[in-house]
Amino acid sequence: MSKRIFHFLDENEFEEFVSQLFSEEFPSFQAIEGSGGDGGLDGLDGKTVFQMYFPEPKNRNKRNYLKKIDESITKLQATMEKESLLVERWVLVVPEDLSASVVTYLSRKSSETGIELLHWGATKLGSLLSRHPHIRDNFPEVFLPDMKSDLVQVKLDVQSLRSDKRYSSDKGVEILTDDEFDRLIKDIDGAFASQLRAAQIRFANSSTIEPVSRALQTQANQKRQEVRNRKEVSDRFYELEREDILAEYDQRRDQTISLFKTRNLYPSGLADAAVTKVNAEQARELDKLQLKYGKKHNSVSLAA
Repeated sequence: MSKRIFHFLDENEFEEFVSQLFSEEFPSFQAIEGSGGDGGLDGLDGKTVFQMYFPEPKNRNKRNYLKKIDESITKLQATMEKESLLVERWVLVVPEDLSASVVTYLSRKSSETGIELLHWGATKLGSLLSRHPHIRDNFPEVFLPDMKSDLVQVKLDVQSLRSDKRYSSDKGVEILTDDEFDRLIKDIDGAFASQLRAAQIRFANSSTIEPVSRALQTQANQKRQEVRNRKEVSDRFYELEREDILAEYDQRRDQTISLFKTRNLYPSGLADAAVTKVNAEQARELDKLQLKYGKKHNSVSLAA
């Protein structure tokens, strides 16, 4: 399992995200002006204080995390004494889950200081975000796409494109009904529109919006084409099965007519009744096929 990391552009963006998220989750949360502050805290919720830390990727190692913890706790203790601030819990908020050695260090420092010292990384932040998913829209470059070569590559949710598949029992072919096809295209269009709105908000008045929009459009087009390809395969097998039915009942009609002609009964009403019965059976088989493949309209006409 790969390590989960939130890839924000910089420290200010990370702190803005955390402040928005915590404000939704904790009604009494207060962001402290001057993030990265001098008092060992960036946010306050009752007797819990939060310190946000977003080092550059190359500096995300045990030594720097321990250094940050020591420096922040020293500042916090000074602030507590100066401001008569009662603190029971201190939380280091970072964009990734920390190693066991750093977590163990926090536990030892908790015993030394009498303050519960914790860290909230990607797992905890992701859990909180799942309760407030609308915040994702404010940070589309983090939660919608990955960044590749300075362009956004959108990761549309393809689960809906691959769920609820039905297969022809005799041919093992995926059946994609007309309604399912329309729903999938609608889902793709809706996801594209939502992501585009979020990108326009995020990158308003920025030259970044053009490559972002193109990338969103490209990915949406790819997903639409994927669904169209699946639909074409499904429809092709529908047509093949329909042709088989038509051929079978053409043969049965010919055999019925030939039989009555051999017996010199073709001009009689019995021959017409027999052909009508064959036509009815064909219509029934075509209706069953239409239901099987979820076709909205039956364009097949019965043979005369």
